[in-house]
Amino acid sequence: MAGCCLGTLVVAGYLAIYGIRTTRLETLRNLVERNVSIGSSPEAVIKFLDEEHLEHSPIRRTSEYSDLRKTYGDAPMIGAIKRRTWRSLLVYESIQIVFIFDDNRRLAGSTCIRFILVSE
Repeated sequence: MAGCCLGTLVVAGYLAIYGIRTTRLETLRNLVERNVSIGSSPEAVIKFLDEEHLEHSPIRRTSEYSDLRKTYGDAPMIGAIKRRTWRSLLVYESIQIVFIFDDNRRLAGSTCIRFILVSE
């Protein structure tokens, strides 16, 4: 009986510290690359995001975000997020995807960004 309780305690301690990962950055990046090709329209990107149940913005301008403005200037973009792709007792991770379009509203590229937040 004590062995069972100790085992449960060890597993719970491991999960509290190291957490549970539900999605890897590379997996999400590969999913995007396989399903959304360079030159796609914003409507095709939004359709993909909706099919994958990923939260996303409408088409916006990178100039609305200081970090993106530094890299992309004032390009059209769509932001998406997969929330809580990894979580532990104290923190969790989400993955943000940024789709950048050219002036003809054709996909020029995308990037995936991992960020960690403190649990509430």
